[in-house]
Amino acid sequence: RAIERLQAFEAHVIPILLRPVDSANAPFRQLDVLPKNHQPVTRWDNQDAAFQEIAEGIRKVAMELRRG
Repeated sequence: RAIERLQAFEAHVIPILLRPVDSANAPFRQLDVLPKNHQPVTRWDNQDAAFQEIAEGIRKVAMELRRG
């Protein structure tokens, strides 16, 4: 449903990788994910740093949407 809303310009979708996932055929595979390095949060040595990167990425997208 989220992808449908994205395609209809009704929503912005940001997939967040918390755990490893096989995304080869996932409907969100063409979207930019967070964290930017595509490494799930559970695989980070410092998970707080991963969540900080996610928060910064969401803030960046929100600011871009506000400007646009």
